Amino acid sequence: MSLILTGGKTMQLLPAARTLRIRLCITCSLLLGAVLAVVAGESPEQRAYHEAINIISAARQALGAADQTGNIRSLYLSYKGQKYMDGQGTKFGAMEDVLPAETVVAVDFKSGNLMNETADRYRGGYLFHFRTVYTDTTGFSFEVPRIRFSGMNRLPVSGKQALQQNLLRNIPLFLFNMALDKKQTLRYHGRVKEKDRTMQVVSFAFSANLVLDMYIEESSRLLVKYTLNSDHPVHGDQSITWAFSDYRSVEGIQFPFVRTCSNGISLLRADTLTAIKVNWVVPDSFFQQPSGYGEPVVLATRIREIGKNIFMIEGLNGYNPLFVAFRDYIVVLEAVNGSDEAIRMIQQKFPGKPIRYVALSHYHEDHTAGLPYFLKAGAEVITTPQNTAYVQSVNRAVHSILPLPTKNPVKTIEVNTLKKMTDGELEMQIIPFGANSHTDEMLLFYFPKEQLVYQADLLISTDQGEVARPLIPLNYELYRFIQERGLKVKTIYGTHWKEVSYEKLKAAVKSGG
Repeated sequence: MSLILTGGKTMQLLPAARTLRIRLCITCSLLLGAVLAVVAGESPEQRAYHEAINIISAARQALGAADQTGNIRSLYLSYKGQKYMDGQGTKFGAMEDVLPAETVVAVDFKSGNLMNETADRYRGGYLFHFRTVYTDTTGFSFEVPRIRFSGMNRLPVSGKQALQQNLLRNIPLFLFNMALDKKQTLRYHGRVKEKDRTMQVVSFAFSANLVLDMYIEESSRLLVKYTLNSDHPVHGDQSITWAFSDYRSVEGIQFPFVRTCSNGISLLRADTLTAIKVNWVVPDSFFQQPSGYGEPVVLATRIREIGKNIFMIEGLNGYNPLFVAFRDYIVVLEAVNGSDEAIRMIQQKFPGKPIRYVALSHYHEDHTAGLPYFLKAGAEVITTPQNTAYVQSVNRAVHSILPLPTKNPVKTIEVNTLKKMTDGELEMQIIPFGANSHTDEMLLFYFPKEQLVYQADLLISTDQGEVARPLIPLNYELYRFIQERGLKVKTIYGTHWKEVSYEKLKAAVKSGG
């Protein structure tokens, strides 16, 4: 990236500067403009504001939308792409893990109806396929294939605007419209050069706490990308970039047929537009509630004793972390989102008893997002050998937005062979599960006296407490592991949803899934 100064000269920006807000990086490019503005009786701030409006207006015109925005009555978009498994791969840092992802968006601007459907696959055979619908009077979401969830979730209508804006901000025409709707926040920040392309940079306040920097190619006036600063619960501060290419005209308007998302280090997803319809009569069925769905199953947040001194915090932000109260200390299994509340609940139930350990089954973010809270509490981390680097990475993350503690002393205990923890009465076995179709390393937790297993992602029940059908590779792997190890198991508990009897899993396997 180069910075273009007055007179056409360029200077190279250091790579580290790319993560800073562009308005700070290129202030010097506006010096001459500031002088001219003063001479003309206009302040530098006013000049940056007016120049931003001119650039966005010209960019809208280049899209062919100067006089057509009000004529768009409906929009249908279908994307197929790839999701790079950042935080959900076979091992930490394995960005070569790629799985398919699909998205469909339908908006009827006249009626106010909105539909968003996503189908994402994850390692081990999981498919998460959901549809969200908003009308002017209702909002609801449901799992389309009803593999695990049988209920219809009711959504407040107030959430429609935020979802619509988040979906449409990746369509340049609508992003520019949003910018002009908030024109008082528009600012021009100068010109930058990347390789052989010169871009003008304009920012606006997308929301109360989110500013977007838009990079508009000077020659074509097409949007190349936009960036935003975010704070990830695991990775900390990062700059997210959505980039757009392969523009094509549809009904006289330019739409990008390729979009990518990256975090400044690696690619997160890449989507290709496979179908687009402007002013298509969107079928009413897109926005109707299908039959056959019941009321949503909601697990109330509570501490539930599932064995003597073995407790599950059920329904904590949709997760079920487990903790074991040994005689002198406590071990928590899984550091899920909401771990600050989990720690509070544990300390309230066992005041004065220290949380000495937190055990992580694997590194995936839905099982580790709350790790900073346990590190702050001084807990040692029990995990697999590969996860030591991951734990250190989480601890080093810097958070400028989220109120997460960072950079605490951290000690990890690596488990690569069976590890027993006991106080003479209660025994827990931590068993390396080994490589599987979900991740390279996994820990399983077994309580021999109670004949129960606590696992993560190897088996996710339905919301009714049944084995989800059809079985996926991970389910067979769990069954074979229990059989080969000769574990006596009555009940299988998990981080996600309800417990399942081992006999139900066995019957499902025997019936062919």
